[in-house]
Amino acid sequence: MTGKQYEIITSQGSLFILIHGTNLTSSADIFQVFFETLQLPDYFGHNLDALFDMLSDLSWLPYHQVFVIVKNNVLFFENNPQIQEELKEIFRLAHEEQMENKKINLYFEDRAID
Repeated sequence: MTGKQYEIITSQGSLFILIHGTNLTSSADIFQVFFETLQLPDYFGHNLDALFDMLSDLSWLPYHQVFVIVKNNVLFFENNPQIQEELKEIFRLAHEEQMENKKINLYFEDRAID
């Protein structure tokens, strides 16, 4: 992973994470960015199952709404085609099963993943 990977903006109980996909080269990179930006616990397993576990229980995160936006991601997903669909599903399920009544949303290239 090279260059600036993300920006974080907070506003009135909301967390906005802008991930720069051009700087991601592997699935390990995206898990590391999620670990850093979402302030995941140290025991986070850096895989899809662990990400789902963390996102479906956001009790450790002080924000009520989380917006994750992945920009310029074409090259990353061309090199890692399976992970895009898996991330869409993880975020969709986490949004539905959120235990803390918090909202988490994922966007790719300005399109919401519902």
